[in-house]
Amino acid sequence: MHLAHANTSEILRKKLRTRKYFGDKKFTFGKLISEINKFEAEFLSDLKVNLKNLVKVRNEFAHRLFSSRRGMDDLNEEAKKGPGITEETLDKIDETKMRLT
Repeated sequence: MHLAHANTSEILRKKLRTRKYFGDKKFTFGKLISEINKFEAEFLSDLKVNLKNLVKVRNEFAHRLFSSRRGMDDLNEEAKKGPGITEETLDKIDETKMRLT
């Protein structure tokens, strides 16, 4: 029987993600984004954007830190972007947690 026409399948089972599943794991940004992208809700859109921006800034900084010929002053200015984006992202995570609990 095709899965689109059945509520259950004897072949495939979806593993439920319980609180314990999330509580025991430390997620990388990539895994966190992957988990959040599995859900669609209007209140998650800002969080998704913030996480994506945070990862982008972090990756660009790390890349430039180890491969750039730029001076330390340039890297210092670029590093100052991180805490603002991080704080905003953490606020969105807290808002999402409050909304879900």
